[in-house]
Amino acid sequence: RGRQRYEIGAQVFARPGAVYAVYLPDTTTTGRIDLLDVTGTVELSWFNPRRGRFEGDAVSVRGGKKVSLGSPPTDVGQDWVVLIK
Repeated sequence: RGRQRYEIGAQVFARPGAVYAVYLPDTTTTGRIDLLDVTGTVELSWFNPRRGRFEGDAVSVRGGKKVSLGSPPTDVGQDWVVLIK
């Protein structure tokens, strides 16, 4: 018998309009997040769970629309967390 392999897709944890944490198990493609409930500007930061720290510069994005998550600062294809607050 072979070992079963479970694929986990992106997971979003949110307090709508306030803070969003998006876990991406594979950042080859990242997609977009719906920030229609967000007014004003928020900050998007990349957290590297393998190193336990934020990496790269935070980016300001405007709410009220769907926003591209973009690419992580390094190690594309690895798992990352995007924090939006």
